[in-house]
Amino acid sequence: MTESDRTRTTMTTKLRTFLILWSGQVVSIFGTSMTGFALGVWVFQTTGSVTRFALISFSSAFPAIVLLPASGIIVDRFNRLRVMIWGDLGAALGTVAIAALLWLGYLEIWHIYVLMAFASAFSTPQALAFDASIPLLVDRQQLGRANALHQFGAGIAETAAPLLAGLLVVSIGLEGIILIDVATFVFAVMTLLIIRIPRHEPSVEKIGKEPQQESLKQRLLAGWHFIRSRPGLVGLMFYFFSLNFTRTAVLVLLTPLVLSFAAPTELGAVLALGAAGMMTGGILMAAWGGPERRMTSIYAGNLLYSVMLILGGLRPNITLISVAAFLMLLTSPFINSAVQALWQSKVPFDLQGRVFAARRMFTWSAVPLGYLISGPLSDRLFEPLMAEGGALAGALGPIFGVGPGRGVGLFLTLLGVSALLTLAAGYLHPRIRLVEDELPDVSRKEAADPERR
Repeated sequence: MTESDRTRTTMTTKLRTFLILWSGQVVSIFGTSMTGFALGVWVFQTTGSVTRFALISFSSAFPAIVLLPASGIIVDRFNRLRVMIWGDLGAALGTVAIAALLWLGYLEIWHIYVLMAFASAFSTPQALAFDASIPLLVDRQQLGRANALHQFGAGIAETAAPLLAGLLVVSIGLEGIILIDVATFVFAVMTLLIIRIPRHEPSVEKIGKEPQQESLKQRLLAGWHFIRSRPGLVGLMFYFFSLNFTRTAVLVLLTPLVLSFAAPTELGAVLALGAAGMMTGGILMAAWGGPERRMTSIYAGNLLYSVMLILGGLRPNITLISVAAFLMLLTSPFINSAVQALWQSKVPFDLQGRVFAARRMFTWSAVPLGYLISGPLSDRLFEPLMAEGGALAGALGPIFGVGPGRGVGLFLTLLGVSALLTLAAGYLHPRIRLVEDELPDVSRKEAADPERR
């Protein structure tokens, strides 16, 4: 066998491994999304409290952010395949505990919060290990496609799962939904048991002492030290912190915006079109792979997103908002796949767990911030400003309209302007714009040998 034949065989094997790994994770995400939806329905129907309903998402999101530094250490120090297996098993254990309490008639609301947090503690290193395994299985040129395929599968799962769960919860109940979720965990673990992931060798770059000599503090801060010494990556984190805040605020405001002038059925159509936009973008990105320069994909996607957000808030028109939602979410796979591929290609394999953890901890902190302040800003500031006789009703009423929901529309348009300013700042900052040129790619030799389980 020639060297080219061996190389082609190795690439085919790695691609097959990635597809098996991807399929297991998509199925697992599908089951988790079904359970999350069904638990939310159960809590809301039991308590009638929106706050208690929202706490389900908080109980999953907060531990994920807090545990990211420790998760990064785990992913870099231990076998990533085993980390994913134990992550799936731990998350499944939390789900089984909820099912057992439900069947025995002892399930309380606080049980759900605690067990969702428990499952999140295992899911966080599992997700990091998956992201850090992608560049070990896919060549640099295919990273965009692989990340787009991952987001496409997760997008379908997270979109279709609530629809299916809404139909099944009536016929098989919460217990049946949880059983399906457990089955998806079993499938995910089985896919992990039949694959091998290449070993990530220690990189030339060292931060502090040798891994076995590092203190816990040095291990926790290694990811931050790596990023801090590279201004382009620091700027990229601030760029996506701002963008994540805008995205979160839009998720909060879209439902009240549409319901201020339209029926729930029309809201469903808008959300369905948004989901279709995300799936379309995922298909296009997976087939094409995006432009050679990742920042071009990020900038172009940000530009279209910002313009659609500005237009979507201008008038209470269901067609305008539907088109805006479709195109806004169409950009998501292009932006997210490009930035993920950029980080994967620039960070040494044995540091990716800690670096990705530090990056996520910073950029994801914008999400709870967006949830906390977008609602009060809308209710207490923008809606009164655009109400009949409001302070801005006379000046901006001819553009946005006056009355319920028009303050939300103004807020969305201003968020679009903010996203445009983020784009301008990111383009004018040379360290961000040139980050692909100034930072070297990771050597592929670091992933040469198969990893033992």
